[in-house]
Amino acid sequence: MRTVSRRRFGLIIRAILSIGLVAALAYHIGSGEIVGYLRAVSWEAFAAATLLLATSVFFVTLRWAAILSVLGYPTLWTALIGSVFLGFLFNQLLPTIVGGDIFRALRAKQLGTPLETAIHSVLLDRATGVLVSLIFAAILLPFADFREGRTNLEWFIFAVAGLAVLGLIGLWALSRQAEFSTPMLSGLHRRLVTLHQSVWAFARNPMKTGAVFFLAALNQLLPVAATAIFAIELDINVAGRDIALIVFISSIATTIPISIAGWGIREGLLVFLFGLEGVHPQPAFAVSVLFGASQTLSSAPGALMLLYNDNLKLSGPTL
Repeated sequence: MRTVSRRRFGLIIRAILSIGLVAALAYHIGSGEIVGYLRAVSWEAFAAATLLLATSVFFVTLRWAAILSVLGYPTLWTALIGSVFLGFLFNQLLPTIVGGDIFRALRAKQLGTPLETAIHSVLLDRATGVLVSLIFAAILLPFADFREGRTNLEWFIFAVAGLAVLGLIGLWALSRQAEFSTPMLSGLHRRLVTLHQSVWAFARNPMKTGAVFFLAALNQLLPVAATAIFAIELDINVAGRDIALIVFISSIATTIPISIAGWGIREGLLVFLFGLEGVHPQPAFAVSVLFGASQTLSSAPGALMLLYNDNLKLSGPTL
């Protein structure tokens, strides 16, 4: 009961943070002007962006299926796609990335993958997306037309990359450490060792790993295209490569589970990053809200699957 209460408390705190940040930004920028920008976007453009974001589920499903195959538990992508749709839905309703990823891991277990390996597969899937965004951001940053703030962004990318490298080194070092005598530390050590084994199994299969990263790259371009559609609709004059850089940096930051579906964090970042290009806060904020709304709407098929597909219900003896 205490664990459930803590989770609910955490969810409430994240909801308050998301709503508070969005409301504070809207108040500071000027909500009246923001509404005008929102109305300026045609429904055709909004529908096109939503459709683009919805197709992300196919790239994620294929990528996840490839990772499960590398880890020794090949699964048909058709058996996974429903849970990915539902994962998208839960990611819009629960703290960033956590709820949907837990559901996906449980679904993989339901299909015959050991729970620990299922969790590893979702972590690897998530990590490849972040890594691709990080690589793209590092490549594009030297060519950006930012008037200022480049050094801060360089430090951000460097810090994320450094943490990733340190994490891998730490995981490798712990995997070579003898077991601890304390039961709690021994259990944690065992889990880290199995995670290292999964990461190593993934890394030593270059063909499938390459396919996973290719699918991740295609998937990361979808939010770039959706954001570009809104930017064009609002006459935001920013080069395509800079829009891509802004989206990649934003996608890295919004994976931190401190808000609901990235709301608030994304708005602040897009206002700041577009501001480095000389874009006024109002249209930048409108782009972020439109993106968040289209992303939420793109997860709607998950709600239909939750209602009508009994095979996706994770209750009962199957778990």
